[in-house]
Amino acid sequence: MKYIELLSKQLQSDAIIELLEFWDADVVYDFDRLREGTADSYTVSCHEHGIELRFDSGQSLQTIFLHVTPRNGFSAAELTNSDVEVFDSRSDVAAHATTKGWQTLAGEATFLGIENKWIRMECEVCSVHYQFRDGLLDMITIMGTPP
Repeated sequence: MKYIELLSKQLQSDAIIELLEFWDADVVYDFDRLREGTADSYTVSCHEHGIELRFDSGQSLQTIFLHVTPRNGFSAAELTNSDVEVFDSRSDVAAHATTKGWQTLAGEATFLGIENKWIRMECEVCSVHYQFRDGLLDMITIMGTPP
């Protein structure tokens, strides 16, 4: 699947509607219930396919969450033959970014005894965030660049 090509697509575009129908997925409208000034958004969670989509208040796809390992009720996303690179370590991500001339930013934290490390690559059309949990790639987050 071409995940990166989906970024900025409208919720009601043919490409997104086809995915929603194929996944038999519902769209959840998240509004500022507490009146805190947060923007409305729309979320699609497809546990069976290990993917979540987040649309902004204008219904444009801004973020794609790909679960690499099954967790929290999500299966692993199918990344074979996709446009998303899979890496075994942060150093592999950094090396790839260097060859492409892309910037990276890395960080780490331990929470509830679980070691989380991450690295984000800034590509031409998006940023790709790789999260490693206890040394294994756990999630990939693809974010569109702000207009």
